Amino acid sequence: MLHLYYGPGKGKSTAALGMLLRAYGHGFKVAYFGFLKGEGFYGEFEALKKLDIEKYCLGKSCPYASLIKTGIKSCPVMDNCNLCHVNLKNPDQEDKKLFREGFFWAKAQINASSYRLVVMDELALAAKIDLIAEESLTSFLKEIKRKENLEMIITGREAPLYLKSYADYITYFAEEKHPFTELGLTSRKGVEF
Repeated sequence: MLHLYYGPGKGKSTAALGMLLRAYGHGFKVAYFGFLKGEGFYGEFEALKKLDIEKYCLGKSCPYASLIKTGIKSCPVMDNCNLCHVNLKNPDQEDKKLFREGFFWAKAQINASSYRLVVMDELALAAKIDLIAEESLTSFLKEIKRKENLEMIITGREAPLYLKSYADYITYFAEEKHPFTELGLTSRKGVEF
């Protein structure tokens, strides 16, 4: 079954990770594949590591992650640094290359393994900004739909219409109020990362 979590509201990746933890708690083989951002200082990644859950961050990593994690440096995300995130309006060649390599590697891992649940974090957004051709993604989704015991969760702020047609579950996350816009706050440790 294919789950799609998308929309401008907070909580898409968090919900996907909640499903991953639920499946893991039942003894299922699970994995997290993250696109558009790399290894960083995210608390959820530390938890996955402690639980020995397979996690693969397939984007570029923040060069300051260890300094930010220890509190020596603060995250410059509000300055639109794009050190650990893809510039969605104009992805550079490195981002495109990392995405392509990461997607095809993840696809091979999924096809070669007996996963029961996988999270493909930010794959919907990658598809929306055309980092992957529609034919490549739909071909992969057809393969996934044939796997009887596999649940796949795809997340992203936006999702192309064709992706929605493949989903068995679609949950739209809407934002009514958020302290980023209301109060000008930045990401907070333990809440947003």
